[in-house]
Amino acid sequence: MRDGEILRLASIIKARTIIIQGRLDMVCPPISAYKLSKVLSNSELRIIENAGHLGSDPNLAGKLRIATDDIRDNSSYEH
Repeated sequence: MRDGEILRLASIIKARTIIIQGRLDMVCPPISAYKLSKVLSNSELRIIENAGHLGSDPNLAGKLRIATDDIRDNSSYEH
C-alpha cells in the first residue's frame, strides 16, 4: 500500500468503531490511531496507559474485552 492509502480508504467506513491504542506502542505509534480516529466519522479513540502493542498484554486485553462488550451491548458506546 502507498503512504496514506489506509487513511484514504478508511473514510468510507461508517460503522461504529472503537480504536484501542496502547500509549507505549512503538510498532503503531498513538499518532497513527489519532489520525485514523479523525478519518473514521463514527469512531471513539481509547488510549490505554501502560500498554504497548500486543493484544495479550494484560493492560490491553481487558480494555479490548470491554470495547467488544460495549459494541455488542451498544450501552456505554453512544455518540
